[in-house]
Amino acid sequence: METIEIELRYQILNPDTVGLLDNMCTFHSEKRIIDHYLDTPSIDLLKRGINIRVRDSKKMDIKFNRDCLINPMLELQDSGEEYSFSLPLQQKSIIRCNEVLSLLNLRPLLSSDFELFKQQNNLINHRIIDKVRRNYTTNGFTIVIDEVKSLGSFLEIEVMASSSENIEEIAQRMRDYLLSLSALNLKPLKTGYDSLILRKHNFQEYLQGRFILEEDNHHLKAVKRQFDQPASY
Repeated sequence: METIEIELRYQILNPDTVGLLDNMCTFHSEKRIIDHYLDTPSIDLLKRGINIRVRDSKKMDIKFNRDCLINPMLELQDSGEEYSFSLPLQQKSIIRCNEVLSLLNLRPLLSSDFELFKQQNNLINHRIIDKVRRNYTTNGFTIVIDEVKSLGSFLEIEVMASSSENIEEIAQRMRDYLLSLSALNLKPLKTGYDSLILRKHNFQEYLQGRFILEEDNHHLKAVKRQFDQPASY
């Protein structure tokens, strides 16, 4: 039975109130995290809604939602699969990693040579997220506050569950809890930090991604109209 991560992400519109969590939750840690998101030069992974990142040069995370891979019209879901592998890769983890890569139609690892794996899949360090993360727990949930360089303040609430559990019911319990943090003025976020940083620095490339903000959908329609116009000779 697969274990999945249920995660809700929000932009904090009133960041001056995040100190509330110190009184309402159990604080665990604060640290700086640097994530390098891998992609092809033509952002094939972003277009498919697949995240492969290297965190602090110590581990590789692979995140995706199978339903989104199957249905290209599906918006970002509250749950997904996440697999983590310590770097440098050990032989015992290569087999499991290759099983995940095969689901994504990516070339397998032939050895622990991570640079070779990147070359074989035409992957580069495409997007960088630099953040300071504070970790809390409460009511069985993990809550993190991220101060993301160039982007601002964000909250994530997450929990691990089995694929057989009622995901929407759990997600609703998470939303219900967040009502107690209404002072933060939370805005639901249906995309990732890596997409947001691309939105800021390369908007046209961002629009090609699998998940964009709802407020940007009209830009897609404008682009479609542009391509639908008959050519003039």
